[in-house]
Amino acid sequence: MPTQAHHYLSQAFLDGFTDSDGSVWMFDRTTNRFCATGPRAIAAENDLYAFIGADGSTHQDIETDLFRLVDGPIRPILRRIAARLIVTDKELADLSLFVGFLRVRTPSGIDEIDQALRGVANKTNPFLSREHVTERLRKYEQTTGSVMPLTADEIVEMFSSGRYEIVPERGHLLVGMCEMGLTLAMQLRSLDWTFLFAARDRHFVVSDCPVVVVPPLGHDIAHKGIGILSKGAVKYVPLTQSLCLRMGDFGAQVGYSFASGNDVRRINCWIARNSTRFVFGSSEVLLRRVIDVAKLEPCERKAEVVIRDIPHATDPSRSILQVFSRAKIEPERSSE
Repeated sequence: MPTQAHHYLSQAFLDGFTDSDGSVWMFDRTTNRFCATGPRAIAAENDLYAFIGADGSTHQDIETDLFRLVDGPIRPILRRIAARLIVTDKELADLSLFVGFLRVRTPSGIDEIDQALRGVANKTNPFLSREHVTERLRKYEQTTGSVMPLTADEIVEMFSSGRYEIVPERGHLLVGMCEMGLTLAMQLRSLDWTFLFAARDRHFVVSDCPVVVVPPLGHDIAHKGIGILSKGAVKYVPLTQSLCLRMGDFGAQVGYSFASGNDVRRINCWIARNSTRFVFGSSEVLLRRVIDVAKLEPCERKAEVVIRDIPHATDPSRSILQVFSRAKIEPERSSE
C-alpha cells in the first residue's frame, strides 16, 4: 500500500500561521535553518497513524476517519472566536477535542506514550523475578513433559541485561493515543478558558508540541510531573497567529482578554522552549526574534518520561510506580 502523509498539525490549522503569500516559516532546531513553505509540506510524517490490523493489512483509519472529524469543525469555530461571537457548548466541545488530540497526536506525544508503556511493561516484567520464572518452568515441565533449554537464572539475565525488552505493538500504541486524546478533551473542558487576542502587529508562533504547560512557582521539575490538571499550572495553546487559548484551574468559565506585546513575547518563548524540533510562524523575522529570546539548544529535544518506584505510605515492603513526563519549561510566573 502506498504511504500517506499524516499531518500532526492539520493544514487548515497551519493556515492560521501563514504570511501574505500563504507560506509558513519554519525553524529546525537540529539544523539551525529557517525556511518558508506551504502548510501541505510541513508538520507531517508518512504513515504516522498507520498500523497493521488483525487481517494483516495496513489501516489508515485514524488519519482518514478520526482526525477528519476532529479537524473538520475547527476553522469556522476559530473564525467565530476571532469575531467575538458567542461560541456554543457544542463548538467548545469540538475545540476541546481538537486541543486534546493536539497534545498526544504529534510525534513527540506518541513517543511519550511509547516511553511510558515500554517503561512500565519492562519495570513490571514478571520474567525479572527468579521465583516467578522458576514456577513457570515447573508448570511447563509438568504440562509438556519437556525440559526448557534455559535455566531460570539465564531467563532472568536475558531480560535484566537489557538485551530484550517488551515493546508495545503499533496498533496498541495508537489506541492508547486515541483514548488519551478523548480523556484529555473531557478534562480540558472542566478548566477556565480565556481566549487571548494578540496586540496589534504582534503574532503568536506554534511548534511541533503545541500544548504548553507552564509549571507554577515552586514546582520541582526533577522530582514531580506537571500535567493538564496540576493545580496552578497554566496551559497555552496557540490557535492562530493572533489568537491563543489560555487554560487555568477548574472552573469551566469562558472569557476573552487582550495579550500585550510582553505577554505575546513571553508566551512565544514558552512555546519555542516546549518544541521538540520545529517552531512555526508567519515570518522569518518573528521566528528569529523568538528563537533568540528563548535561547534554544541546537538539537532535537524529546520529552523525557520518568518511571520510578516510590515507597508506599503505610507499607515499607511495597512501592508505587510513578510515571511522569519531565517539564521542559522552568517554573515562571505566567501572564494573567
